[in-house]
Amino acid sequence: MLNFNPMLFLAQASEPPAIMQTIDRLARTKLSHLVIFIVALTLVRLVLMPKLMNTPAHLRSGSFGMFKFLNETADALVYAAGLVFLVIRPFVLQTFFVPSGSMLDSLQINDVLIGDKNVYRKSDPVAGDIVIFRPPTRALEPGDTDKYFIKRLVGAPGDVVEIREGMLYRNGSLADEPYNSRGKAQWDFKLVKEEGETVPVIIAEDGSVNAIPGLTRGEYYDPDPVAQERRFNAEPAPVPPGREPVAQHDRPELARVDAELLLDLLTPIAKSWPSQWCLEANSLAIQVHGGYGYTREYNVEQFYRDN
Repeated sequence: MLNFNPMLFLAQASEPPAIMQTIDRLARTKLSHLVIFIVALTLVRLVLMPKLMNTPAHLRSGSFGMFKFLNETADALVYAAGLVFLVIRPFVLQTFFVPSGSMLDSLQINDVLIGDKNVYRKSDPVAGDIVIFRPPTRALEPGDTDKYFIKRLVGAPGDVVEIREGMLYRNGSLADEPYNSRGKAQWDFKLVKEEGETVPVIIAEDGSVNAIPGLTRGEYYDPDPVAQERRFNAEPAPVPPGREPVAQHDRPELARVDAELLLDLLTPIAKSWPSQWCLEANSLAIQVHGGYGYTREYNVEQFYRDN
């Protein structure tokens, strides 16, 4: 897990997303690819060095200058790649870019971040930190193998974190969220203990538990009314050791649910309007063409028959 200081390490990206993704992929180059790159450059140097060393001073012209340039460039790249990818990236800092709006308004889409990889070697995460971390496998979509999450911590191990009536509570007290420009959540949240396991519980406005699509993984949904009531009434549990709850500001899953509800409302409207008026438009078109005295068939007649 990395710490991110927005005052020191935030810069607006002006490049198109494709360029940002290329930079991000380079920043996350696999170690195996790096080793191949360094070995290839080293072989180039091993081939060039004898020629450069054995060339007399009076013959060091023409192609000699090009070979010398290649040798020095390969030498610089080997040291630079080793320093950046074997020392700086694993132990000091790493660049990332923000591909989505899940952290608006604190972080904008395509912002460039530099994560500090050293801070949590000296201190523990605290609520309010923006962190960059590799998500657990269960949080990834199929096919996602190399992805980082950028989220804000809302609690530490031992804290009791809840969302009640759309507001964040930490250890029973209302938490200060100056970064939250989206208002209240439309669901409640808590952790509960079940058979020694800590289970997230999200309660919708209608009282259903873990039933909002996209907000909970399938293993946490239990349609049994008894289980629903037990989780609804269960006392909130503290965050277990080694787990820090994180939050995203605009709650895109909730926005998707709202969009689906809006789509459910608009779909019958979108279907009913053309079903009523398009047939009428076909009829008027047939009359217009007939009024001109044409006798051949137009497409509108076929449309009329199809409807």
